[in-house]
Amino acid sequence: MKKLCIVTCWFEWTWGWRIASILENSLSENYKTTTLIWFYDKGIYPIKWKKLYLGKYWKKEFPLRWWIALIPHIINTIRYLRKEQPDVVMSIGSYCNFLWLIAQKFLKFKLLLTQHEHISTKLKNNSTYLDRIQISIIKKLIGKNKIVCVSHEVLNDTVKYYNIPINQALTIYNWFNFDNILKLSKEKIDIKWKYIINIWALNSNKNQEMLVKSYAKSKCKKNYKLLFLWEWPQKECLWELAKDLNIEKNVIFAWFSNNPYKFLKNASLFCFTSLSEALPTVLIEALILKIPVLTVPVIWSEEILDNWNCWIIAKDWDINDYSQLIDKYIEKDNSEMIKKWYEFAKSNFGITVMINNYKNSLKIVEE
Repeated sequence: MKKLCIVTCWFEWTWGWRIASILENSLSENYKTTTLIWFYDKGIYPIKWKKLYLGKYWKKEFPLRWWIALIPHIINTIRYLRKEQPDVVMSIGSYCNFLWLIAQKFLKFKLLLTQHEHISTKLKNNSTYLDRIQISIIKKLIGKNKIVCVSHEVLNDTVKYYNIPINQALTIYNWFNFDNILKLSKEKIDIKWKYIINIWALNSNKNQEMLVKSYAKSKCKKNYKLLFLWEWPQKECLWELAKDLNIEKNVIFAWFSNNPYKFLKNASLFCFTSLSEALPTVLIEALILKIPVLTVPVIWSEEILDNWNCWIIAKDWDINDYSQLIDKYIEKDNSEMIKKWYEFAKSNFGITVMINNYKNSLKIVEE
């Protein structure tokens, strides 16, 4: 059995690390796998084969943590790669792409990269000087390595930015375990009131400030609360904003361990206000659970959302417009629209389809 090595940054309830877990467990039928975790492992996702937790550097978030840990990460990447001697290496995320490309200059191995971010948008909106250095180095080192992109939008941007041939990149959408999501969503929650929901890290790029302001202007705040499922780093700022707008009793901040689906399933509307995203997994999860979604026009909207005959999408990031859309769709019969969403999600984001795509990609890399 061939050996596959997967590297990710940490295991918790966020997109990349769920993907790494599903990938490792699915591909373990064909490969002997080893998963390397660099920062911390909360034990949320089980791994069938070997999982090495190498997170000896600062389990808690703080500014520039990535870069302070970079040198030991490079050294340990090379060290463990030499020890494991995998046939194929696969990375999850840009930081991991960077580590493997550096290691590839010292060791020979076959590599499959992944690109989950829209590079041009990241550089424009929220990149630091160190982020730019990292992306520039990846551009110089990418060579002929294949790279899997999370959407066609991301693929086109990646090809253009890295100046690589179009056939060097391919699109594989993030996949989802429908049965598991539906199963977890059935767990009971101790919430008696109706609510709209946002599940995302509380930071400036996710733009929850817009959602708080839009909710404050809406009529629905009389009958629906606003529930945030996440923490760090802007929880206090959003809480103060809610106080200033006199809606602090209506805005709820909650945290969960490994099951956000039970909260999502009982929501009346999922509200998405990010400034940029490549392809947000939580929206697909909302479709799986048949929850109406109100979104702003981020870059993937033309690629996916316009494939439906109807979709709740704001024209821009205008607070008043978004507030009106909340009120318009919160009590509307969205059953036909939701049915179309679910069928689209099932045919495009089912786990079997995605795993087969990755298996085929790994075969190409191995050739």
